[in-house]
Amino acid sequence: MYICLTIMPLRPPKIAFRLPKKQLTKSWSGDGFYQSIAWRKLAAYHKNIDPLCRECLKIGKTKTTDVSDHILPREQHPHLELELFNLQGLCYHHHAVKSGKEKKNK
Repeated sequence: MYICLTIMPLRPPKIAFRLPKKQLTKSWSGDGFYQSIAWRKLAAYHKNIDPLCRECLKIGKTKTTDVSDHILPREQHPHLELELFNLQGLCYHHHAVKSGKEKKNK
């Protein structure tokens, strides 16, 4: 006796847009941009297509992208805040270095 089992395809996993607890305690921009669904979707997509830190790659290291960073700052170029070409993947270390330099130049 043979039993034919039909294997149903699994649903693709849903992308959750919940932030890790350690990021929930960080200070955010006051306008709520980084909590918006549009930003979370774009950042998640960007991390999938650009999974390695650009600055680490320049020095020969391979470290995963932790942050989708705006190349041209949002404060100075708000019209580019949701443009994929204005994003770069950075690790936490290089994001902190870049943010520190931007704050000094203000």
